Order: sequence, then C-alpha cells, then structure tokens
Amino acid sequence: MEIIKEKTVAIAGSHTAEILSGKNDTNLLNVLFTETYLLVASLYQQGFKTFLSGMSDGFETIAADAVRRFQKEKTDIELVTVQPDSEMQRDDYLLANSSRLICYCDHHDKDAMRIFERAKKGGMPTTNLHTLLTDYFANDSPAKQALQPYNNIDGFCYCKEGILLCYLYGEKPVIAPFENIERVEQRDDKLYVTLTNKLEVDAYILSE
Repeated sequence: MEIIKEKTVAIAGSHTAEILSGKNDTNLLNVLFTETYLLVASLYQQGFKTFLSGMSDGFETIAADAVRRFQKEKTDIELVTVQPDSEMQRDDYLLANSSRLICYCDHHDKDAMRIFERAKKGGMPTTNLHTLLTDYFANDSPAKQALQPYNNIDGFCYCKEGILLCYLYGEKPVIAPFENIERVEQRDDKLYVTLTNKLEVDAYILSE
C-alpha cells in the first residue's frame, strides 16, 4: 500500500494506566473514543484518508477503534498498524510518513510527550486530546457525576460537553450539554436522561 504523506495522520499516545491515573472518571475512555471519532471525521473531511497507529494499549487502540468505526461510514479510509522493534523506531516511522499528529498525553507521560514535542518542533500540526478535554476535566456538574455508574450503555454516547445524541457525517453533532440534563435514573435495564426542556432520552445498560 502506498502511503501519501500529505493525506496521512499519525496516532500516538498514553497507555490506559496513564490516561486514568489520578482521574476518578469511569466514562473518560468513552468520552475519549467519541471525541477521537469526531476528530477522525473532521480530518477525513479535510482530505486525510490514511491513519497510522502504533497500536499500543490505551489511546492508540482507542483511536484505531474510532477509525474502524468510521470505516463503516467511509470505506476509503485506511488504518495502517505500525509495530517496529522499539518506540523510537515507531516514532521515527510515524513522523516520517505523516503530515499531522493526533495524540493523548500530558506532561507526566514522558514517553508519549516525546513524539508530541518532536512533531511540534518539526512544525507538524498536532492535536492533543488531553488539551481538548480541559473543560471536561474541570466539569464537576451533578449530571456528570450521576452518569458515572453507567459506563457501558447502548443508545447515546458520552462526549466532552455531555451526551452525544446523534451524529451524521457532514452535519453538526446533536449534543445535550451536562447543564441541560435535569435528571438521570435507571429503570430496569435502561438508563433514562431527562433534559431541562423535558425531552427524555434513553439507553440500554449493557452487562460487562
């Protein structure tokens, strides 16, 4: 397969343990998946068709899953896995064969920060999902806390603003912000969320 650097995005980031370290948030990985999926869709609209991922546990696996999900919408998007002998070789390959980097890392994770800093130093456009979630981390609303026990559902998705009710490629996502959520309650095997406009949305609670 020929990789066109100008249309290729590199994926790199922290392992799951680093992502969750110091975060008392059972929905964080779900939020990270949703935001990565929306980012992949946006990059596809900009002409990026190939995504290179190191496939380590954590963000790289989450992002790869997001690309695979988006492949159901657009079959011409490609996911290429990169598994060299060392992290340094992986970083070299990702940066040499892409023109943009998406990652998840903070200053505590020196390994993940290494490729992020190299990309920035080289002038490559970068998106750090950790920075993108700054407002989400700071949000301590009652609605966000009420949704914490329900991290395995089918019906809507968690996102950085609240819950993603609907997303169609090329259109603006339909989101119910945390501040517009009035009540969260479980009835049998379903989760019901009532919004301040009295609209009620529901999702099935899945078993682990």
